[in-house]
Amino acid sequence: GFAVFAGLLAAQESGPRDRLALDGVWSFELDPEDIGQKQGWFAGMSRMSAKIRVPGAWQAQGVGKPVGVLRHHYEGAVWYGRNVAVPSAWHGKKIELVVGGAFTYTTAYVNGLLAGVHEGFSTPFRFDITPLVKPGSTNAIVLRVVNVKDPLKPQRRVLNVRDTSDLAGALNFAAPWGGIYRSVSLEAHEPVWVERIAITTAIAPAAAKLTVRLRNDSDTELQGEVDVRIVPRGGSEGARGATEVRLPAGSAGEVGVTVPVADARLWSPESPNLYEARVALRKSGRTLDSTSQVFGFREIRTEGQKLLLNGRPLYLRGYGDDSSEMLTGAPPSDKAVYLERLRTAKALGFNAVRFHSTTPAAECFEAADEVGILVAAELPVAYQEYLLPHKDLLRNEVVRIIDTHRNHPSFFFFTMGNEFGLHRIPDERAKEVFLVAVRELVLLAKSRYPELLVSSNSGYLVPPMDVAVPYRGLATDLPNIKHEYGAYYSTLPDPSLMPSFTGPFQPLWLSRAKTWIEQNRLAAEYRIYLVNSWRLHAAGVKTYIERLRSIREFTGYFYWLINDYPGGTPEGAEWNWGWLDLFWQSKYITPRDGREMNAAVLPLIDSPVNSRTLWLEEGKTIEVLLSNFGESAIADGKLAWELRAGGELVAAGRSSATAAPLGTIARIGQIRIGKLAGREAQGFDLEISVAVGSATYSNRWKLWGFPRAGLLAKSDIPVSSLVKSAALKRFFPFIREGDPPAPPGVLVASDFSPPVLDFLQHGGRVLLLAEPGRFGGRTAYFPGSGGALGLRIDTGHVSLRGFPNDGYPDLQFYNLLEGGTQFALSPKLPDIIGGLRMTRTNRENVLSRVTFLSEARVGKGRLLFCGLNVRPNLDETCPEALYLFDRLLRYVASAEFEPAVGLAVEVMDEIRVPYTEMIH
Repeated sequence: GFAVFAGLLAAQESGPRDRLALDGVWSFELDPEDIGQKQGWFAGMSRMSAKIRVPGAWQAQGVGKPVGVLRHHYEGAVWYGRNVAVPSAWHGKKIELVVGGAFTYTTAYVNGLLAGVHEGFSTPFRFDITPLVKPGSTNAIVLRVVNVKDPLKPQRRVLNVRDTSDLAGALNFAAPWGGIYRSVSLEAHEPVWVERIAITTAIAPAAAKLTVRLRNDSDTELQGEVDVRIVPRGGSEGARGATEVRLPAGSAGEVGVTVPVADARLWSPESPNLYEARVALRKSGRTLDSTSQVFGFREIRTEGQKLLLNGRPLYLRGYGDDSSEMLTGAPPSDKAVYLERLRTAKALGFNAVRFHSTTPAAECFEAADEVGILVAAELPVAYQEYLLPHKDLLRNEVVRIIDTHRNHPSFFFFTMGNEFGLHRIPDERAKEVFLVAVRELVLLAKSRYPELLVSSNSGYLVPPMDVAVPYRGLATDLPNIKHEYGAYYSTLPDPSLMPSFTGPFQPLWLSRAKTWIEQNRLAAEYRIYLVNSWRLHAAGVKTYIERLRSIREFTGYFYWLINDYPGGTPEGAEWNWGWLDLFWQSKYITPRDGREMNAAVLPLIDSPVNSRTLWLEEGKTIEVLLSNFGESAIADGKLAWELRAGGELVAAGRSSATAAPLGTIARIGQIRIGKLAGREAQGFDLEISVAVGSATYSNRWKLWGFPRAGLLAKSDIPVSSLVKSAALKRFFPFIREGDPPAPPGVLVASDFSPPVLDFLQHGGRVLLLAEPGRFGGRTAYFPGSGGALGLRIDTGHVSLRGFPNDGYPDLQFYNLLEGGTQFALSPKLPDIIGGLRMTRTNRENVLSRVTFLSEARVGKGRLLFCGLNVRPNLDETCPEALYLFDRLLRYVASAEFEPAVGLAVEVMDEIRVPYTEMIH
């Protein structure tokens, strides 16, 4: 096909047009002093001593010196050259040099003569080389390509700084890639031809309206006909339309053809039906030119806060793509790559993608059309400071992007860039200039393609907007799609990926992590922490998605991200926030998990993550909601639920006549889990399903039940508490308040006060329920902004006997970890509950060990450290806290409490935060 070199046509088929592919090995030469033009390097290949492949970024092919995380990097001018034998049959034809994409400034020469210049990297471009080419002989094609605006500026020594002197979007933000990154070809056609096709579709009744731009570079007037056939893709029969055309010599013009299509199959992510518009330009029965355009019948519009696709409310279940290409640097030019990635995303339940400050390649749009993924594209404005210095170039990019991709049914939304935070522009005059420039770009896009949804940016509520994509707040009169959703919650780094980095990146950030892991003697167990960080991340993803689906004002999200992002770029430290790793490999979320929580029709429960536990003697009542963005309103759905423990059915129920309007969230019923007395503390799997006709929509959650009856009623040794708690009095009345008992009794404390330390030294047993903030940083169960936790539980430890867990702190630990204390204890102390924390800084992510439950001998006594947030949650509404306290108290009071490692009393002061530092 002609897809990669068809310029303004998104799809192309062979006809009267001839094509000569120029991909492969080219001659190549660096020009670091930018002397090539003065010395006439454009005359041929005599000055080119190296070879390079097209397509491909030069950094990925070993060009340049090591810079930061790149094995090779070069900024400046380079020269490409190739001798091409042009067929003699091309005499009298229009001949064009077509470049699929290059970074960033391209000058073309043919046989030593200037063919043209191009600025920009977002779309294909072409040069008319007819007067320069000699058909029937060998022709020298030479391209000068420069990846920075000033080819003589000093080579950068680091990559992790933002430089607004060069235009940058996500596709060249990690590094200013250089070179011809998409295919190159020569194309020949008659001097009268179809230059561009713009298709607009109507769905009721279905019709395709084509605006066909023609050009006549011949020396005679054209009197002919434009013939259009609309057929299902790959078919032969379809609707037809035609119009006569007259076009003077040396001119261009447009004609319109509207073709009604009976029983047209609409395009949507669920049913990506495609059609072809086959356009032929004929004169006196002879076909002068023909081309084919793939498109789909679909209508997308807004209505208040609703987004409507083909007249039906749409919930945008989107993901973010930051164009992180570990193997190629520049975006790949192989459609198969995009098909595989988009199918992976579709299998996870996504129906849309936002390309951060990037318009993807034509191959990606083609794949999205076929797979059924909506595409939100953006101008290459990584952040607002990149816009004004390049506004003229960006105007041209707007026109080229829309003209190139407008016919793709997947292309539904276009913004002028990422995160236009006006608060970062302190000067009011500068703010006004910026807003005027943004408005001009939006209006230009709308004038070029009125039916396209266009907004100023993704991230902030800056007019004008067809759709709001807010990070904070929301629009009251527009659809709201949540910007970069997921709180940037990450996972631990995975050094096992290092051998996979065979492209331009050298994973220095993973090397640092690997060194730290080895220095801390964690290599043997690190995989456990890593996988548990994936599990925690997966729980966070489900939590965040379900939380947003319960908010009526939002009609979608772009979950951030689909795959991880490397370190050492202008973004600073790496972001391990992807559902997939840097190489698009799964971490922990399965396709079933993804499809379930990304469903168009999604059952929800009103029990948030801090309410997933219950007393077995009391049961639990749960409200059920349904977010319905399916095919129609639900009038007679059937609600069913099952509660299982280890596969055993424990309870179940069903109800009928469930109703849920289309395009909103509705309460559809209530489930009542009855008393489960007599069972031990354990986890349960709750599955709720809604059956509508032949379709069933399901969702799953984990719950945990604890027996109230099993709590300690007495202790064989005296127990005192310095922690005041009404719940302790009610549930454990045998615990005395006040002074420590005589050793070897048990003291419950929250700090290492002198009486506590004295009690320890003389043989006492202490259960320390850490005072929040007294022993270090507090914990977030889902640490945002690049943070991560990888924890494990010693399942065989006596202190947790009977407390349900599988070696990982699932949501039964949410209230216990959220706001809890992270002890930084000696690595000699074994963790009962502990692991690794990652904290993000601007430059790098920092790994550290954290402990939430551990034990030690201190003096003659014994100490159980507990940083879990037990003390504030000692209440009937938090069964897990009371039950865990019971388990810990049993252990501390038992003969089995024999810590293996000793700590000096002086260490107690070292791990405390002085009160003066706690004062705010």
